[in-house]
Amino acid sequence: MPVAAIAERVGLSHRRLIQIFTAEVGVPPKLFGRLQRFQRAMSVVQHVPVVGWAKLALNCGYCDQSHLIRDFREFSGFSPADLFRLRNDRVKVNHVALPDREGSNLSNTP
Repeated sequence: MPVAAIAERVGLSHRRLIQIFTAEVGVPPKLFGRLQRFQRAMSVVQHVPVVGWAKLALNCGYCDQSHLIRDFREFSGFSPADLFRLRNDRVKVNHVALPDREGSNLSNTP
């Protein structure tokens, strides 16, 4: 759901909703949504023997495979295929980059 629609539904301005959400959750709503989508995709990747990346992207709420790849690289530091190859029964990959102090750039520091 778009942030503007949520703001209207709860009776806040768009800007105020972002301020409150960021203060309470630690990241802006849009980034939170991207992280949730990425975590859904990671969960699927960890439990299937073969991945159809385009289908996974659509099933997890991405508009296309390129957006899925972008989030995988940004949040994990790996392409989806590389991350899939790295997984095994002993290691569960669940790394998400955290925002820097200003909250504008993402680092790849675990």
